[in-house]
Amino acid sequence: MLLISLSDGDAVMNRRNTTTNHICLFKRPLWFCLLAISLLVFSQHTLAAISEKSTDGQLYSHDVVSAQTLIEQAEQQRLQGYYNEALNTLQKAQQSASRPHAVLATGLQGYVLLLMRDYARSEQLLLSALQDSVNAGWDLQSAIHANHLGNYYAARNKTVKARQFYQEARLLALKADDPALVARIDLNQFKLADTAPEQAWAELLRLQQAIPHSTDVRERAQLQLALGYQALQLKKPTVVSPQQYQQFTRAALQQALALATAVSSPRMRSNAYQYLGKLAEDHQDYATALKQTQLGIAALQGMDAKDLLLKLEWQRGRLLRKLDKNSEAITAYRLSVNHIQAIRADIPVDYQNGRSSFRETLQPVYTGLADLLIQQADQASDDRTQQALLREARNTIERVKQTELEDYFENRCTLQTIPEQAIENIATNTAALYPVILEDRLELLLSIGGRIEHRSVPVTALQLTQTTRQFADKLRHFKPDYLNESVQLYNWLVKPLIAILQRQQIDTLIFIPDGALRLVPLAALSDGSQFLIRHYAVVTSPGLKLFDPKPLSRHKLDILLAGMSTPGSVIEDLPEPSLRILINAVNSLDNSQRGILKSRDINRLLLDANQQTSEPSLRSVKDIIKDPVMSDKIREMLALPGVSDEIKKISELLPATVLMNETYRKKRVDQTIKQSPYDIIHIASHGVFGGSASESYIMAYDKILTVTELETLLQTASNREQPIELLTLSACQTAEGDDRSPLGISGVAIKAKVRSALGSLWPVSDLATVDFMTTFYQQLKSANTTKARALQTTQQHLLNNPEYQHPFFWSPFILIGNWL
Repeated sequence: MLLISLSDGDAVMNRRNTTTNHICLFKRPLWFCLLAISLLVFSQHTLAAISEKSTDGQLYSHDVVSAQTLIEQAEQQRLQGYYNEALNTLQKAQQSASRPHAVLATGLQGYVLLLMRDYARSEQLLLSALQDSVNAGWDLQSAIHANHLGNYYAARNKTVKARQFYQEARLLALKADDPALVARIDLNQFKLADTAPEQAWAELLRLQQAIPHSTDVRERAQLQLALGYQALQLKKPTVVSPQQYQQFTRAALQQALALATAVSSPRMRSNAYQYLGKLAEDHQDYATALKQTQLGIAALQGMDAKDLLLKLEWQRGRLLRKLDKNSEAITAYRLSVNHIQAIRADIPVDYQNGRSSFRETLQPVYTGLADLLIQQADQASDDRTQQALLREARNTIERVKQTELEDYFENRCTLQTIPEQAIENIATNTAALYPVILEDRLELLLSIGGRIEHRSVPVTALQLTQTTRQFADKLRHFKPDYLNESVQLYNWLVKPLIAILQRQQIDTLIFIPDGALRLVPLAALSDGSQFLIRHYAVVTSPGLKLFDPKPLSRHKLDILLAGMSTPGSVIEDLPEPSLRILINAVNSLDNSQRGILKSRDINRLLLDANQQTSEPSLRSVKDIIKDPVMSDKIREMLALPGVSDEIKKISELLPATVLMNETYRKKRVDQTIKQSPYDIIHIASHGVFGGSASESYIMAYDKILTVTELETLLQTASNREQPIELLTLSACQTAEGDDRSPLGISGVAIKAKVRSALGSLWPVSDLATVDFMTTFYQQLKSANTTKARALQTTQQHLLNNPEYQHPFFWSPFILIGNWL
């Protein structure tokens, strides 16, 4: 990835303040690597844009000296990663009487907001700045804003728009006679090209020639580094020999190294060494790769550069492992993890094709360390050392879970965790199962009290993932031939541990799934004759340190029941992709087919909307929805007839406040939760959890309730003396095939400090849901019954019903968090 100097003196990140945002670039998707170039050289073009002539021919660089000074100051703040300070400074500059300065400051604010992932405000300000600068005839400033809009739409996976703005930016940069900016825009466009390796290679050769030799030395170094990085990422073309490809990439990186040395930039030198090391690693020259990597580390000596060192130490750890130096490799991995932990709150969340790059960035560092620790534990000569290594491996996996949740919510706000002692002191009849999916095998860590048992299973990550996804698909779609996958997963995940579970008299399993395993309920695994739920209560958790295991309070349980059987004006508030999907469904289905969709299954359509990347048509869906006939058909399609019965039956079991249909309005929900403390909040309405928090929402009668809004609302309630015991989302579901989507239910509960959450992995029929929910709450009322036991009894109840024996009906409901 491209990590380069962020300021002329490379004095970056030498001061830290956890209350502000700092630039802390990690391994980037390609679009962000090129965006990093803009971080480095954009300030030069900013100064040029300030001096650019307006359409009336008047130079405005000295119109308001204070405004220019403020803009330059903001650029330095941005380059050093102090985004909030840069925004404040730019807002002061925007108040200048000079319109050109004000427009430039507006665009720069949009750019900073892009780096901060505040996408809505970023787009608005960048579009405004581009329009104003184009109208005024400021070509260079217009090119800069258009280029950043290209970066914005690339980040949002809107490639058509991204290309349009890059092309516009290129034309404007040519008109402004700025070859360096043209080269940078070309590099940005290159990352979007979906071409064969041979065509991409030809384009790289052209880009090499396009880098102007007359430009600033530092800027040339940055462009050469970008060129070398892109060559490093390229699938090897067949039109050239491996030697030619390697020579091209090495030449670009070595030139970048020489130029970085000439301008005394240790950060750029370090990056060049890192990529030269990666090039050697790719060609299995591990000794050379290690030498280059160590030079990269040495280049940063005396600097606070954890953002670069975490990558270099990770690379060093990989190489040492390949050289069979596992003890040294563990040391390197530990250093990398420590660097991540030190600056984790400052690491921006990055996206590739609209998706988080977490699995390509942070996760391999943690899992690599856990892998080595487990192997070392197998070779330990005494039990004490073995347990210490296994405990460190488990705690490393816990860190993965915490960071992954922060990533899901598109920020790095550190989640509150409980002390390690709480994990060691869980009930003696309870065990926590951590499956660690590695490329060549599956490692099982079973935590029982203060001891960890370990088993290794010879199944590759590919085999495990394929089987898991097949099983999830068969369960979701009510297919009869699910047993083979159910038994196979049982044999991999449970059978190696069954003797320990029986010996320790375990009756409750806490499942901390990884990857595709989040898509399936552990309860649905079978030994060939009986499902796991017959023997164990099963709870799902994103990590034991994220929930405090306190028993359910046995005082009178007060419940808030909110439900929507027929939607109101919320259909006008739905995201445009969701509306478009619903409109298409209305137009393509006849009345009888729409009737089939009168259930919780409509969520599948809403979830499909999150996957749409096509550009909107000329006619706005907001206009289409105003048609009374169309809106009535969509309301009919979104109806949940079973919700009324569900809410009624639960309200007869527990003292409840009921918000139903017209009274289930967004503002009313807010007021109700703030006015009274509730032990349980039960929401029966359409809701979707996609691959990130921004793709997730729940419908109220009049408006959608975003995951962030729900979290804020629940957190207000949980901050009272008695936290919310349980959040139930009975009609929501997670995105099919997206193994990050179940994190949404977990994350809402954790961030809102709710002790437990009950949700569904896929939609179930209204009748089965009503039966499930009423039985669950009946069980929950019983004295000395844990939430986990209430769930187990409820699932067994449905399983005993001949109509609901298929795990499609009883297994998707998962209890997340506190199981007591």
